[in-house]
Amino acid sequence: MVEYTMVDSLRYLKTVGDQVRRSFVANKTILAFQEYMEAFFEAPRVHARDAAQYIRDCFDYYGTEAVQRASGNVRRFKLFDRPFDQMAGVQEGEGGSPVIGQEDVQNAIYRILHSFVRAGRVHKLILLHGPNGSAKSSLVAALQRALEDYSRKDEGALYRFNWIFPNERLVKGSIGFGETKLGTGAVETYSHLEGEQIDARLACEMKDHPLFLIPRGERQRLLVDRTKPGADFQLAAGVLEGELCHKCRQLYASLLQSYNGDVLKVLRHVQVERFYMSRRYMIGAVTVEPQMSVDADYRQVTADKSHGALPGTLQNLSLYEPFGPLVSGNRGVIEFSDLLKRPLEHYKYLLGTVETGIARMNHFLLHLDSVLIASTNEKHLSAFKEMGDFASFKGRIELVRVPYLRRIGEEERVYEFKLKESVGKHVAPHATWVAAAWAVLTRLKKPVSDRYKGDLRKLADHLTPLEKARLYDEGRAPDRLSSQQARELKKQLQEFWRESDSYPNYEGRTGASARELKTAIGNAAQNPAYKCLTPQAVLEELEALTRDKSVYEFLQQEVVDGYHDHEE
Repeated sequence: MVEYTMVDSLRYLKTVGDQVRRSFVANKTILAFQEYMEAFFEAPRVHARDAAQYIRDCFDYYGTEAVQRASGNVRRFKLFDRPFDQMAGVQEGEGGSPVIGQEDVQNAIYRILHSFVRAGRVHKLILLHGPNGSAKSSLVAALQRALEDYSRKDEGALYRFNWIFPNERLVKGSIGFGETKLGTGAVETYSHLEGEQIDARLACEMKDHPLFLIPRGERQRLLVDRTKPGADFQLAAGVLEGELCHKCRQLYASLLQSYNGDVLKVLRHVQVERFYMSRRYMIGAVTVEPQMSVDADYRQVTADKSHGALPGTLQNLSLYEPFGPLVSGNRGVIEFSDLLKRPLEHYKYLLGTVETGIARMNHFLLHLDSVLIASTNEKHLSAFKEMGDFASFKGRIELVRVPYLRRIGEEERVYEFKLKESVGKHVAPHATWVAAAWAVLTRLKKPVSDRYKGDLRKLADHLTPLEKARLYDEGRAPDRLSSQQARELKKQLQEFWRESDSYPNYEGRTGASARELKTAIGNAAQNPAYKCLTPQAVLEELEALTRDKSVYEFLQQEVVDGYHDHEE
């Protein structure tokens, strides 16, 4: 056993301290406003994005790949493979699993983000809908995790600002307006003062763009001149026309009046701070559960004794700090999990908010810069569509369908990731394939033969569930067909795949969920009658599952020519 001395521990702590300090400086964590403007001039497009542009650029940053499918190639966004978790050594059990399949959903979200960018603002709520356990939450979790990683890159740098008021020893009778030099020819600043030199530090809870501190007209001219908007970059309305939050506007106006209109003296109170997206700390990546509480509120700053150190000229201001998920998630993405489980009155405001970008509080308005993504299951969505208010809401919602997987190979990969961490036994060949095949077969629907003409109608009518599954998975036609029939069937594969897209009861809406199959596999792995996880052990668990028809709705479907005959 190696013994460590006090010298070793001090040396280690010094090494860590040096690394943290270098990282702090290299990442430009704390800047004076002039230093921030230098960063803006170096990369104006990086610092002139709204939330939709930022998230769209996050998609682009991690790139795409063409995934081969039996029906043709499809674009997949690599962020859903979570490469950042693999590099960081995050284990599957810690939430590092990639999203398997669902490329259609990925592309739909990207198209919607791109439409927000073209429109110059976020004007709709993205509503992911599908059966329970179809990876809706996993898709959003992967996106939020990507934003966390992207915000630590130079290309994803994000900044907010704080108001700094120095103590009386520095200002000697002034009211927070002393002189600290940044350097030769530089603007005076309080941004780099040590903690004991500061009497009060007020943060902007909304994480406003530091650019909002530049008067709107000047800012618009600056942005157009520096970003050169065109086909490859559009300036968002929120960045061009946005204003400071209510609290910051009051502070700015009061300081400007105290300094007789000298805006440079106002800006020396500004400390620009880099921030990083974080799900854990609810910074720009927030998930709201379907509770009954409101999503934003406020408290009075000047009622708090800890803020008694504010300069005298500011103590007569009624300053309010907003808080809540809408505030924490500003500048990023907010997920409303199972949104439609809430009573209508608890989310009706949200659909108005997403259209205008404004949430109304009692004393002020919150101007939001966020992409709002919600999820719901099909049962709650169907009930929502029956409400009289749905007609007025549907124009503010982008519906994105998230069905169960319909390819055996993809479904099997879902279980393989789970098995890596949860099964302590050897896994026999085909054990996961049996579970995946059965799950996919429960989700498939018999083709509507009347949609097809000639010989194809007969082929569609006689296609068995397993034959259809193999056609989807491998592009493999049944061996019983002639070569000409096989070619004709494979030629229409995309038509089969899209056949029920316009149906309310689409293929992939019903069936066994991956959650239920993971439980069955886990139970099979614990079966003492088997030394390893075998296909037979899995089949026994599936057989037991099919006996409880009252629990699983998919077991109550009518059998149609072998489809939905789950016991077989």
